[in-house]
Amino acid sequence: MKKLILLMFVVLLSYQMIMAEEAIEQIAKDIINAYKVSDVDLLKRHASGILVPAINDNFFQDKQAKEIAVMTNDWDGTIKEIRYSSANIMNKTIISAIIYFNKCTDKEQICVVMLSSLDNSDWKALGMGITTMEKEEFEKNSLDLQSVKTVIKPVDHKGYTIEMASSEIVKDPSTAKLQELLTTLDDNNFFITLSDNEGFLQAAYSEDGFSVEYRGKDGYFGATELLSQEETSELFVNYIDGVNNWQDSVNWESLE
Repeated sequence: MKKLILLMFVVLLSYQMIMAEEAIEQIAKDIINAYKVSDVDLLKRHASGILVPAINDNFFQDKQAKEIAVMTNDWDGTIKEIRYSSANIMNKTIISAIIYFNKCTDKEQICVVMLSSLDNSDWKALGMGITTMEKEEFEKNSLDLQSVKTVIKPVDHKGYTIEMASSEIVKDPSTAKLQELLTTLDDNNFFITLSDNEGFLQAAYSEDGFSVEYRGKDGYFGATELLSQEETSELFVNYIDGVNNWQDSVNWESLE
């Protein structure tokens, strides 16, 4: 009985993957055809929200849209190959589908449709929907949609605590909350400390930049130079997300 249930589960999963891939292929074909025949409504159907307002009767007269249309002129109607990749941004999983449909004039590059899905939402065109990329880069991505869906998991921030100069304390913060608090640093609320059971990372605000220090298993260190807000935010996000070698982007000196 258990074997039968397992077999049914595998069959169902395979069926779902086949249906998902067929849907991706059809969306890609719609986007290619939209550029091929200048179909505003068809392109709008699969465009991301940020691009929809720009798609009007004059859209296909744009220089970039014309260059994309050229890529579709001699398309034979078939999809050559689909590859997939995934990423985790602010605890949201983004799956990308890269659909190879035509060769380029440059033999090292191929024409592809780019689709993305945020947390299993509907597939939408990424950017203009069609672009070029090196075939070697394309082949670095996965052939298996299911494998990229299971690789990326939301980052668990349990055990982390943020303390501000304003006395605000946030336990188990999200990445978004951390980034928000970093933007509130000023002359009054002038420092932030992010700690876990292995140490801490802290930054102090000044008009000239951020003074950053950390304590970990390897000791107590301070950045040799002031960091910008962007550099400080990236450092803190990498720290809380457990990125390997998160400290390598900054030069440090021992404070012990």
